[in-house]
Amino acid sequence: MPPRAIVLEPRQVYKDEHGRPSIFLACAMLTGGPQYVVRHYKSGIDAGFIAHPSLVQEHELQAITGPLSIAAAENDNIFPAEMRHTSEDILVKTGQRYQINLYGGVEHGFAVRRNVDVPVETFARDQAFR
Repeated sequence: MPPRAIVLEPRQVYKDEHGRPSIFLACAMLTGGPQYVVRHYKSGIDAGFIAHPSLVQEHELQAITGPLSIAAAENDNIFPAEMRHTSEDILVKTGQRYQINLYGGVEHGFAVRRNVDVPVETFARDQAFR
């Protein structure tokens, strides 16, 4: 069963203790999840975080309307270096703030399935969630 997006409707604006509106952040790490984050900026997402993205189309990435952070694996056959570089080029052209963190020594899926006995995998996963 594919993941399903959970979007608040109507969008509720919460305020912090200083009366400032909070940010609606979307986050996805599972297969297919990142595409839902990118697609739902139009539904009111202010900022997004995706780990080891897959299935995100170039036109979807071009349409983001807020900051995006990507956690990527060095060894990723689904989001290889060429796609990562293309994504970076697209993000530059959007004019939106973005961040791409590349975690060395790990493979696609490191943020959700890591071997706790392998320090580099634990480090990458822990850093991606900070």
